[in-house]
Amino acid sequence: MRISLGWLNDFFPTDGLSAANIADRLTASGIEATPIGTLIPGDSLVIGEVLTCEKHPNADRLSVCGVTTGGAPMTIVCGAPNVAAGQKVVIAPVGTELANGMRIKRAAIRGVTSEGMICAEDEIGLGDDHEGIMVLPPDAPTGMSFLKYLHLDSERLELELTPNRPDAMSHRGVARDLCALFGRPTTNPITSPEENGRPVEEITSVLIDDPEGCPRYVARVVEGVRIAPSPEWLAGRLRQVGVRPINNVVDVTNYVLMAIGHPLHAFDLHRLAGRRIVVRAAERDERFTTLDGTERIIPEGSVFICDGERPVALGGIMGGLNSEITDDTTDVLLEAAYFTPTRIRRTAKAVGLQTEASQRFERGADWDAVIEAIDWAAALIQQLAGGSVAKGRIDAYPKRLEPAAITLRWAQIPRVLGADVPREESKRILTALGIPVRAETSEGLRCEQPSWRPDLTREIDLVEEIARIWGFDQIPSRVGGVGVPPEEAPPELAIVPQLRSWCIGVGLQEVITSSLVAPRYADLFCGDGAKVEITNFSTADMSVLRTHMLPSLLDVARINYSRKIEGVALFELGHVYSRKAEDEYNQRRVLSILLTGSTGQVRWADQRREWDFYDLSGIAETIVQRCSLRSPEIVHYDGDEFVPGTGARVLVAGKEVGQLGQVRNDVCELFDLPALAYYCQFDVIGLAACQATLSRVKPLPRFPAVERDLALVVPESVESQMLENTIKEAGGALLERVIVFDVYRGPGVSKGEKSVAFHLDFRAADRTLKDEEVDTFMRRIVESAQGKAGARLRE
Repeated sequence: MRISLGWLNDFFPTDGLSAANIADRLTASGIEATPIGTLIPGDSLVIGEVLTCEKHPNADRLSVCGVTTGGAPMTIVCGAPNVAAGQKVVIAPVGTELANGMRIKRAAIRGVTSEGMICAEDEIGLGDDHEGIMVLPPDAPTGMSFLKYLHLDSERLELELTPNRPDAMSHRGVARDLCALFGRPTTNPITSPEENGRPVEEITSVLIDDPEGCPRYVARVVEGVRIAPSPEWLAGRLRQVGVRPINNVVDVTNYVLMAIGHPLHAFDLHRLAGRRIVVRAAERDERFTTLDGTERIIPEGSVFICDGERPVALGGIMGGLNSEITDDTTDVLLEAAYFTPTRIRRTAKAVGLQTEASQRFERGADWDAVIEAIDWAAALIQQLAGGSVAKGRIDAYPKRLEPAAITLRWAQIPRVLGADVPREESKRILTALGIPVRAETSEGLRCEQPSWRPDLTREIDLVEEIARIWGFDQIPSRVGGVGVPPEEAPPELAIVPQLRSWCIGVGLQEVITSSLVAPRYADLFCGDGAKVEITNFSTADMSVLRTHMLPSLLDVARINYSRKIEGVALFELGHVYSRKAEDEYNQRRVLSILLTGSTGQVRWADQRREWDFYDLSGIAETIVQRCSLRSPEIVHYDGDEFVPGTGARVLVAGKEVGQLGQVRNDVCELFDLPALAYYCQFDVIGLAACQATLSRVKPLPRFPAVERDLALVVPESVESQMLENTIKEAGGALLERVIVFDVYRGPGVSKGEKSVAFHLDFRAADRTLKDEEVDTFMRRIVESAQGKAGARLRE
C-alpha cells in the first residue's frame, strides 16, 4: 500500500513533518512504513516549448530543435518522429538523472551540440511508450516543474500492513492513526453532490436475494456525463499510489477507494437490462467474463451483481466486460456495497483474482462508509464529467450490521501493560482513533466498535490500541522479583524423540502428512457424529480433521506405488481427532506404522520377500520393549480396519497401548494398493505411561539353564498368548523364558484343535537345577494349562 504525503494532507495536517518523521511514528505504532520518495526521481524535469524544429544536416532521422524553458533558448537534438515546433514538451536539462539511471550530458550528435533531452513517457518513468516524445497540452506553463505540473512532486510511503488492519488501506485510515500519534485534528475533504436530477426510484431499483453475502447495497445515478481523461491533479494522485488513470468516471471510483478505503464500481446504466440491480448467489458452474477479458467459471455461492437478465459484476472483486464504462457512456449507476468477508475471500482465491476491492472486502470493509463514499463519488463525477445527479439514493439494507459493545476497565490497562497510562490520555487516544466512548464510570469506559475496525471486539483490543499509540517504548522493562520455574514437558512430549529414533533404528522412514483429509476417508473408521468438520476449508478434500492415521499413510503408499516404488515401511508421529460432545473435541498423539509391498532390494542370491504380520509384530514388540523394558502381550482384537482374525491389541502390564493387524483388502483397493498392507498404531500417552524410569542390569548367569519343550493341544479358540501367560504364572520365578516355536494342525490333532509348542528355559541364580526340580515345575504347568485352557499334552 502506497501513501502520498500531499494526498494525506487532505485528512491530516502534515506541516513541519517529513516523510521520515511520519514513517518512524507509524512503524513504532505497528504499521511498518518506509519512505520511497517521489514517483519520478529528481526534480530537474521542466516544461519547455519547442520554438523551432529543423532537419538535422547530417542525419535523416534526427531533428535539431530550438527550445526554451523560460530562459535563453537552447539546442536539443531529437530523434522522435512526432516532434514539431509549437509543442509543449518535457525537457531534461544537462545534469538530470532519468528514471532508467541515465544522466543527461552535453554531447555532440553528428556534429551538432545537444544541451539536453526532450523526453518520452518511458524515459520519465510514466509508462512504456517510446514511439515518440510526450506532448503536453498547449496551456502547460513553460518553465514549471514537470513533477509539480502533474502533481507528482509529493513524497510517498510504502506500508506493510497486517491482515487485521483493512482500515489502514487508505489515506484517511492512516490519517486517523497519525492524528492520534501527533495530537493533531483531522480534516475532511469529502463533499456531497447537488441533486439536480429526477428521483432515483424512477430510474433504477435494487433487489438483494443474497443478504448473507451482501448485507448492504447502495446505488446512485448520474445522467448526462461526458467521458474524458481525468484532470492532471486526479491522474497524478492515482499514479503516485500505483493506479493507472483510465477516464474521469472510473478514476473517480479509484480516487475515492484510495482516499477513504471503500471500493466502488461504476456501471453503464444503458447496458443494464431492465436498468435494475439484483444481488444473488452464483449457481453451479456459471461462467462470467470479467473486466480483464477473461472468462471464468465462478464457484457456487459467490456473490453475483446482476441486471434484469444476467450477471454484470463479480461482487466485491471485479466488474464485468458487459457493463463497463466506455467512451460512449452517458448515464452511470454507482455501486457502494458491503460484502461478507469470507464469501469474497473464498471466491477470490478460487478464481485467482486479487484486486484492490477484494483485498479490502475480504479483510472487512467499513459498512457505514458506503453513504459518504457514494455521495463523494457522485459529487466528483458531477464536477469532472458534468451531468445531473438523481435525487436520493437507493439503500438496500436487509441485514443490519451492529457494532460490538466493549467495556474497558481502568485496572486492566496497567495489569496488561505493566505501565500506568493516565486515564485522560487513554480516553484521548481512543477518541482520536474514532472509537466512540458511550459512557465513563469510575471503573472504566463503555465503548463501541468503529464500523471500520473489524479487529476491535474485545477489551484487550482497546488496551493494545492505547499501548501502540501511547508508545511501546514508554513501557518500562522490569525483571520480576520471583522467577518462574521452568515447566516440565508432558511425558508424551519427552518420549517423542525417543520413539522417532527407535522407529528409524528398525528401518522405518518418517513421513509428515496433513491432519486435514477428505470426508470419505474420515468416514472409514469413524462412527456417526464423531468426525470433526471445519468451516473454513480451502478444498473439499481437506475439510475434515482425521479420526485415524491409516488413510494418511495409505495415501503416501499409493503415491509411492504410482512412482514404481513397490514397497514402503513408514511411520508418522501425529494427531488424530474426534468429537466428544456438541462443542467438545478430543485430540490424541499417536505413533502409526505401515508396512506394505516388498521389504527392499533383492540380491542375486535372494528371493523377493514382502512384509508380513510377523515383521510388524516384531517391530511393535521392539518399540514396546525399548520403552518399558518388558515384553508386551499380544491378544486378539477385531478392529474395523483389520482383516477379521488378524487384529491384535498390544498390552503392557494389562493396559492397552496399541493395535496392529492386516489392513482390510477393500481399504487397500480404495487406495489402489496392489499388495497386502499391515498397520500398527500406538497411543503415545499410553507408551509414555509405561516407560521405565530405571534400567535394571543383571549380571551374567553363573549356572546353566535347563531347557524343556512342551507341546499342548488346545481348542482353536484358545490364544497362544493366554497359554504363555498361564505357563509363566505356573512356572514361577525360576522360569526364565517362554517362546512359541510351532503351531501345528493336521494328522494326529482333532479337527477344531491345534497343537502349540513352547520352548522353556529354567535357571536358578545360586545353583544348577536338578531334573527332579524342573519336572515338578513342568507337572504344575501342565495341570494349570489343563484347568484354565482345557489343554492336554500332545502324544
